[in-house]
Amino acid sequence: MELKELTIKICELFDCTHVDELPIKIKSALFGENPSCYFDKYAELCSDLSVDYLQKVFQFYHADRSDKKQDYTPTMLARLVGMLTTSTKEKSVYDCCAGSGSLTIQKWVINQNLKFVCEELDENVIPLLLFNLSVRNIEASVVNKNILTGEVVSSYELTRGVKYAVITKNLFIKEELQQCSTGISNPPFNLKINACEYISKCLPENYTSNFAFVAHCLQRSDRQVAIILPTGVLSSKEELECRRYYVEKGWLKAVISMPENMFESTQIPTCILVFDKQKKSK
Repeated sequence: MELKELTIKICELFDCTHVDELPIKIKSALFGENPSCYFDKYAELCSDLSVDYLQKVFQFYHADRSDKKQDYTPTMLARLVGMLTTSTKEKSVYDCCAGSGSLTIQKWVINQNLKFVCEELDENVIPLLLFNLSVRNIEASVVNKNILTGEVVSSYELTRGVKYAVITKNLFIKEELQQCSTGISNPPFNLKINACEYISKCLPENYTSNFAFVAHCLQRSDRQVAIILPTGVLSSKEELECRRYYVEKGWLKAVISMPENMFESTQIPTCILVFDKQKKSK
């Protein structure tokens, strides 16, 4: 389905006069009287639930590439990350920058019995994430959160239903760092933050937070982590000590270099870093 046709049909489904209304209209549908009606119509329109069609629309019209560095994950990369972290003992999956859920969906395609913990900064994309999870009957915790500062805006629980997951908003927000079997993420590339304010006074003033996301995923995961990053993390002087730390720790399992132009919105070449916390080889 062409993007223009897809956008028109999805806007019609949620009664949008303009695509800018999509996040708020989806949120109204989710917490309205009959969300199942929207799920039924969406499943009829987009029958292949292995594809994140909402992402295709959102990334074209709403992605914030200047401040939040939002470059949404291509399905082929999301699928590869899912396969790289699959194990027989896997029960739960953590994503610190879930977006609309493209990585989560590909893990769900592999194993529909997994539980997910999805954290996402952008309040506008949370309704799309909730809709994607619920229409696929995925059990999950969703937190609207800045993981670099720890600030939590809102959180939700999704429990499996007969056909679709049921969403409950947590009225009392508290910081619960749920531990998962596996970590996956495609965080913002080369996001500059004021490290003096958020992390540590010993870091550079404009710290590139690539490895901060790595550290967070490793903290929240029991064993395997696969994270998509710009290839520059393999050679930049600023991140030398970060690389040294993980090599000496022995957790780095593989580095997979990807070609340029895999993302629709950026030509930056990327790589996948694969970690295993039970691996000790240096």
